[in-house]
Amino acid sequence: AFSRLDKLYYSGEIEDWCKIQFNAFWEEMLVVSNPLKFCEKFYFNDKEVTDLIIPASVDSIPSYSFSGYKGLKSLIVEDGITSIGEMAFRGCSNLEKIDVPNDLTNIGFEAFKNTLWYDNLPDSVVYIGKVLYNYKGTMPANTSINIKEGTVSICTSAFANCSGLISVVMPNSVTNVGGAVFYNCTSLKSIVLSENIK
Repeated sequence: AFSRLDKLYYSGEIEDWCKIQFNAFWEEMLVVSNPLKFCEKFYFNDKEVTDLIIPASVDSIPSYSFSGYKGLKSLIVEDGITSIGEMAFRGCSNLEKIDVPNDLTNIGFEAFKNTLWYDNLPDSVVYIGKVLYNYKGTMPANTSINIKEGTVSICTSAFANCSGLISVVMPNSVTNVGGAVFYNCTSLKSIVLSENIK
């Protein structure tokens, strides 16, 4: 059993917090080394964090950096940030509003899983800016997907376990495709790849 922390205080700037390298591992469940998973309230310089603005001075938001923090309600990622690491906001169950820049080109695996924002979306392909994040819900049988023009990246495991997927067409705007994107897509027969995948 894990104990809860009433409050966690951090004296420093958001840029400093985003330099910390947290880890995670699977045992019987996901265990993240970030203490935010276990605290009720988080304070930056004595100010409670509920509405978070991540400034452009942070080049990328690292993996697990805010994972599990239930006090977070809204997120603004400023222009200039191009990457959000895996599970960065996973389990932020009260995170209802997100605003990310259009130049975001990489979002890690399950970065927004178990957030109110994600849970409130309809079942369908989920795009975050120019990134195809994943398919939410159970995909109907015999589904063909034409990825929308302008998409630059497809997240890791975006279509994993979508047994109803039979074909995918990628526009040439796609340059990055994550791992295990089509894992266990047992009905997949046809993929038209982007000519510009790096």
